[in-house]
Amino acid sequence: TVERSALKREFYITFAKGCILWFLCQPALACIAVAFNDYQRDKLITVGVILCQAVAMVILYRLFLSHSLYWEVSSLSSVTLPLTISSAHRGRPHF
Repeated sequence: TVERSALKREFYITFAKGCILWFLCQPALACIAVAFNDYQRDKLITVGVILCQAVAMVILYRLFLSHSLYWEVSSLSSVTLPLTISSAHRGRPHF
């Protein structure tokens, strides 16, 4: 579905970029490394994956751990959870 909220849309786009970078960097670098010599392939893939995943980690950190954009987008931030048990469940024993 099309997201109409600009804030949520920006969050989803940034999240998708971070995830794509995290998960597809190794296959992409493996395809690129075919053009290099054998002794350079492992170094290229290892260093490239570390750098790409570090960038992805920064992108995802900005979304989730900074608590700025994530809490504004999250549906749980605007809804207070009930603190009481509903009347339908009071008669049942809780284990």
